[in-house]
Formats: sequence, C-alpha cells, structure tokens
Amino acid sequence: GANAGSVYVFYGAPSGGSVSDADWILDGAAAGDQAGTALAVGDTDGDGLGDLLIGAPNADGDATNGGGGWLYSGGGSGNETLSSAALAVITGHKLSGYIGTTAAMVDLDADGASEIVLGSPTVKFSSVAYGGAFAFYGAVSGTISSGDADLSLQGENDGDMAGNSIANAWDTDGDGFDDLILGAPGQ
Repeated sequence: GANAGSVYVFYGAPSGGSVSDADWILDGAAAGDQAGTALAVGDTDGDGLGDLLIGAPNADGDATNGGGGWLYSGGGSGNETLSSAALAVITGHKLSGYIGTTAAMVDLDADGASEIVLGSPTVKFSSVAYGGAFAFYGAVSGTISSGDADLSLQGENDGDMAGNSIANAWDTDGDGFDDLILGAPGQ
C-alpha cells in the first residue's frame, strides 16, 4: 500500500541500475507504516552475520501509530513483506509513540552481541511527551512490546523529542562498553 515503505539490500557494491535490482527487498506490511525510516545493522544472535533492524514508526502494533521494529537475520534474498517471520518484532505500546523513527545496534553490555535500540521521539511517559528510547538485550525473538524493554530512557521535559536521533558511538570513553548517544532536539 501507499507509504508502506521498503528496504533494499545490496550484497557488495551495487553496479547501478534500479533499487529493484537489490538482492533482498523487504516491504512494509501495511499502507502508511513507513518501513525503512530507520535502519541499523549488528549481530544480535552471534552467527557472525549482520542482522538487519528495520524501523517502521507508523506501524500499528500494540497501539495506533505505536510504531515498530523488525529484526531479520542477515543473508536473506528475494522479495518479502515484513512479518512475524522476522527473528523478532518489537511493537510500540504507546499511542502515537512512533517507535522505530530511529534505530541502533549497540553492544551495551560488552558481551559481544548487539542490543537493539529503537527511538520513539513522541512517546509519552506519565502522559507527558518526553520522547525516549527502548533497548532490548540479548538474542531477542518473537513479538515483544516496547513496554517490556530491558532499558527505557526518557527525555526530561514535554516536547524534548528524546530519541529523535540515535548513534552507536562505539567505546568513546575506553571502559570496554559501546556508548549510546540520543538526540533531543526539542530540549
């Protein structure tokens, strides 16, 4: 449907042409989902292949426009629709939280596997739209609500839009743990 969104994966350097020449195409599940708004790659399951995290901030999961994230094991091919066949599906649990606006794969606990981090810049905590981010540790699988995140970070004030941008900073302070950077442009 319109604005469902798509993600195009090219193995190696593309030789030009069209995005329809991609090795793997993943399409949003429903009109308006905007799948592909955010993308991140990391290895959550330890198989040595990059796993692909796809954000779709307008997806309806646990709540209307709650947003979502789909995690796929690397190495796929062909054309498919985002579905529960993914390694994991994270559903936004707050009305108009738009989780999946931003995404990162970060090894926050230094165990060698990437954690999933999804930004939700308009999510409300205690009825105030601080914005924030949700992190999921370990090899996640199945359907998981953002309300069950292992770590939840929220902005400080209404309209902060925390989680509007997310970056994996690697280990910037030398403590052995990857660092996470959240942008809050409304602060």
